[in-house]
Amino acid sequence: PGVDYFLRYLSQYYELVIFTSVSFQSADPIIRKLDPFHIVMWPLFREATRYEKGEYIKDLSYLNRPLSKTIVIDTNATHAKLQPENAIILPKWKGDPKDPHAKDLVSLIPFLEYVGSMGIEDTRKVLESFKDKDIPAEFAAREAKAREAFNKQLAEEKAKRPKRSLGSLFGNALGIKAQPGMGSLTLDGETSAAQGFEEGKMLSDQIRERGQREYERMEKEIRENGAKWLAEMAAEEKKAQEEGMKSMRAGLMGGWFGGGQPKA
Repeated sequence: PGVDYFLRYLSQYYELVIFTSVSFQSADPIIRKLDPFHIVMWPLFREATRYEKGEYIKDLSYLNRPLSKTIVIDTNATHAKLQPENAIILPKWKGDPKDPHAKDLVSLIPFLEYVGSMGIEDTRKVLESFKDKDIPAEFAAREAKAREAFNKQLAEEKAKRPKRSLGSLFGNALGIKAQPGMGSLTLDGETSAAQGFEEGKMLSDQIRERGQREYERMEKEIRENGAKWLAEMAAEEKKAQEEGMKSMRAGLMGGWFGGGQPKA
């Protein structure tokens, strides 16, 4: 549940891949329905997995992406057993809307947004710091602690004269080390992070506000143009299929009637 929101929102921060252990023939129609506007950049199927001892394994080393920047979310730990340090394993949701796990995917968004927007050097180290913890609950607890420290330091900074830059308020209270210089970022082309600090907003608050605005912009585009995009994609696909069939027929006809000179 919430997979549409999950994919569209996080596409701002990640190169998204659907990696399934189901075969192309079975999974492709599902993915087309799941992601009609091609928010996901790459779909990968069973044909891209490794098969070992009766198990399908998603070997992330084959993706041609740095493992320090890769996170895999799965419901089967076996699928990620070659790179468990890159994995978030969720309990499988079995279709009951009252099941608490129905919210698991959406509840990960604040954590993944933070990781994807903070210039994290190695996502594996971040995941290690949340090992054996409920990530959404632990992240919320860390954020609450960070907010308490932020508000205290903000009050102290505002009481000082001459006024000091508030860029120093960007700290590591969340237990996730980000790239230096984040406090001087300009988040929306006009407002700097330090200005947001002045308004009592942590950097994560400002990033979340920007992310929500971008998501709403995307949704507006889809509402206004989605039907047209789908029609255009369908027309392009039909044209490609017709050209492919035409080419195949031409090749077959050439093979049947242009088979070269008869042997002497």
